Amino acid sequence: MIDDVVDEQGQVKDSASPKLAEIRMSLYRRRNELRRVFEKIISKLNKQGYLADIEESFMNGRRVVAVFAEQKRMVKGILHGESDSRRTAFIEPEETSHLSNEVSHLENDERKEVYRILQKLTDRLSAYSKLLNAYHIILGEFDFIRAKAKFALDINGEYPLVLDKALIHLVNAFHPLLFLYNKKQNKPTIPLSLSLDQNRRILLISGPQCRW
Repeated sequence: MIDDVVDEQGQVKDSASPKLAEIRMSLYRRRNELRRVFEKIISKLNKQGYLADIEESFMNGRRVVAVFAEQKRMVKGILHGESDSRRTAFIEPEETSHLSNEVSHLENDERKEVYRILQKLTDRLSAYSKLLNAYHIILGEFDFIRAKAKFALDINGEYPLVLDKALIHLVNAFHPLLFLYNKKQNKPTIPLSLSLDQNRRILLISGPQCRW
């Protein structure tokens, strides 16, 4: 049921419903038409010397042209705002307003249809909620185990032998975070071997950098 609706990237497929396929096809056509008309306007205004350096932008979800503020009355359309310096005005051209409105309506229709499809899918999957929850827990465990194994490989880790005794025996050991930092810097990490047991119970750390 999930594969019929959602692709591998988690996006709802066009084929999830005939209505969604129709909406997205119309949306594709309107966006292409809007792009072609907008490019013609950009070319025209550029030749007239009205455009600022950035030429075009998006404001309030609408595609706008960036024109010099002193030329804004020369471009027919809707003023959506100005730059902080007030040297640039952002105008939605009159020729693209109706196309932008159609795109906005179609995008809204798409959102509603996607919501309806996912709501219907959720209702159908609710019968399997216990099974899906069990899968979720198992996947979490596997992900945690994989993360630990991957981290162990990154730091050349060894599986420790834990005893119920006051005993420490480290062979060529180093701090994992220091090792990873030096690895990024292409620097060697000097290992340390250390043994503490009932006969050697004290470790004395001295030097000017010592912090107690």
